[in-house]
Order: sequence, then structure tokens, then C-alpha cells
Amino acid sequence: MFRILIIFSGVIALFLLTTGVLSLGIWARTERSFPAPGNFIEVDGAQLHYVEQGRGRPIVMIHGSMLNTRDMEMSLFPPLVSDYRVIAFDRPGLGHSTRAQGQDLEDPRNQARLIHAALGEMGIAQPVIVAHSWGGAVALAYAMEFPQDVKGLVLISSAAYPSNEQIGLYNLAQMPVVGSVARHTFLPPLMLAARPTLLDRFFGPNTPPPEYLDQVGLSLMTDSDRFLNDAMDFNAVGPALAQMRNGYRTMRTQMIIVTGDEDRAVSPEDNSYRLHNEVVGSEMIVLEGIGHMPHHMATDEVVEAIVTMVER
Repeated sequence: MFRILIIFSGVIALFLLTTGVLSLGIWARTERSFPAPGNFIEVDGAQLHYVEQGRGRPIVMIHGSMLNTRDMEMSLFPPLVSDYRVIAFDRPGLGHSTRAQGQDLEDPRNQARLIHAALGEMGIAQPVIVAHSWGGAVALAYAMEFPQDVKGLVLISSAAYPSNEQIGLYNLAQMPVVGSVARHTFLPPLMLAARPTLLDRFFGPNTPPPEYLDQVGLSLMTDSDRFLNDAMDFNAVGPALAQMRNGYRTMRTQMIIVTGDEDRAVSPEDNSYRLHNEVVGSEMIVLEGIGHMPHHMATDEVVEAIVTMVER
């Protein structure tokens, strides 16, 4: 029995050593392939990375879970930057933005405060905020706390209400000791192997653009800190939205809600439809046959909604 235990322990140690070395190679290759494309601004101890193009009325973009500025930049910047000043932030702790310790930045309300402070330092007032998925919770928090400082919201496949969904790997990543070992060994190659499944969740029933993986930098999520930050965000958003939802009926911020009717990641019925029914004066655009990524699969319709909001 003792011999079997020794052999088993040796196999586990060899597995962790092998995957740890593999993960180091994955991180090094990813960082070389996806350097920070924009600029940084320091706010409350965090370095926020942002990409900015164009001139004119300001549009601020906030990405969803697992993603970064590239996701919205590659689809929405080209049709907008000729007429508007477009800024996309990496949310704190994701992409190339850092997360200061002890600030509870997994809470979307605190992320909203940080972005608001950054925009104040940049001299940007009354932007239209365009937010996707998890980023929608940040946009809603922004409008609820700083209603005088936002012109309007365009929410794309937005999370707006708590969900009971659990992701096992995210729970594992947050475990003391074991989570750290997992994030530094077998989780990075597992993340790479899971990309087809993730793309199906993001885009299904649609087919992602052929260049999506090469451009978006989804593999940045193989980094231990980014993975942990996204796991913390995912598990914290439900309790935050449970509190935020109490204020939806009193919101008076202009709002256009865009959703695909076949979203497999964020239920339209449980989020976009409910939000539209609660927010007075909100408008909703339902895109038939579209999944979780309307800004890629129905770009013209999303751009039209953004321009409509900006030009009001």
C-alpha cells in the first residue's frame, strides 16, 4: 500500500512539474503575442490599460468576462473612430490592467468607480458607455452612481440579474493553496484546450470570425492572476446584482438594450427582457438567430444603436 502511495505521489508530482513547465511556455508565448496595444493611467493604485482612437463625442467601451479591449476594438472601432472619440478599457485585473490589493475590485460597482475616476483624470465628460456581458454590470453601476456623468448606455448581452450558475474551474481557482497550484500548472493548458468550447458558448449558434482567436488574445486568460481575477469577478457579480436590481426602476439614464435571442451565455429572458421591463424609457433590440456576441455577428445593428444614443 505504501509503495502504491509513493508511485501515485510521484505520478502527481511529475504531472504538476510537466504542466508547470508547459504553462511557463504558454505564458511567455502569449505575452509576446499580445503586448499592450494602448496606454495606461494610474488610478487608486491600479494601472488601467485603455485603447483610444478618433476625435469627437466620447464613447467608452467595457468588455465582458475572459476578454479584453481587443474584443470590442476589433469589431466596433473601425465603423466609429472616424466620427467619435472611442475608448475601450481593460477592466481591472484583466487584459493588461492591474488590480490593486484590498479594494474589492471583483465588485462591478468598484470597477465602475475606478473607471469613473480614470475618465475624470482624462477630462472625459458625459460619455455614452457601451458594455458587453459582465461589463454591463459595470455600466449599470456607473449609471446608478454617477447618473449626471453619463449620457446613455448601450448594453450588449448584458448581465443584469443574479444567476445560480457555477463554474467548477473558477471555484477551484479560488481555493487556498490548491487553487494557486492549479493556476500555475494544469489550468493554462486546460484553458487552451477548452477554447473551442468557450467559442461555442460565446458565439453559438453563430460561427466566430475566422481571425477571432488570432486577434482577441483569449489566451491571456492562461495567466494565473488574470484567471483568478476573472473567477473572483464571476462569483462576485451575482451578490452585487442582487443589490443593484433594487434601483433599476428609479433609473432615468437613457438606455438601449441589445440582445441576441439565442444567447447561450447570458439568458436574454432573465436579463435583457427583465431589465427593459424595469427601466423606464429603455429601448430593446432583439436580434434573431444571434448568440452572445452581437457586436461581431450583427455589427451594423449594434453600431446603429450606439450612433443613435450618441447623437441624441
